[in-house]
Amino acid sequence: MDNREQTILKYFNNNLDKIKKGYFGEGVVRNYIKSKNIPHLQVDLLTNPESNKWELLEIKTVHQFTPEPFYGHGLSVWQKECRLNLYKDKDIEPYLYVYDLDDKCIYYNSLVTLNKLDSKSRFITKNNIEIFELSNFIKITI
Repeated sequence: MDNREQTILKYFNNNLDKIKKGYFGEGVVRNYIKSKNIPHLQVDLLTNPESNKWELLEIKTVHQFTPEPFYGHGLSVWQKECRLNLYKDKDIEPYLYVYDLDDKCIYYNSLVTLNKLDSKSRFITKNNIEIFELSNFIKITI
């Protein structure tokens, strides 16, 4: 484990009680919103890069999807559709960022771009996760 990972884990371990309370409170509010049938989504991060246009980041920390037909990363179809609907309504472009536990790097791309890929470069698993071929992501070495 490198220094960066140790620092993150130390912070997490030192703040576990606060993190649990926050997660609990978010769950209470989320359940209330659901009970009122209010459309919602939980955003991992909103950024406003140099372009001065807000972007929504969906962040995953996972191993690569490895079964056939290809290596890749993805997210639930529900998450993708919610984020693309927000883009259509508010012009906030959604991105999928993945911290890859195998390559120890970040892969990312716009969900708008990934959603335009042909069926040879993406597929939906039996658990309703849409996987996009790894070659369609931009790689950031960290």
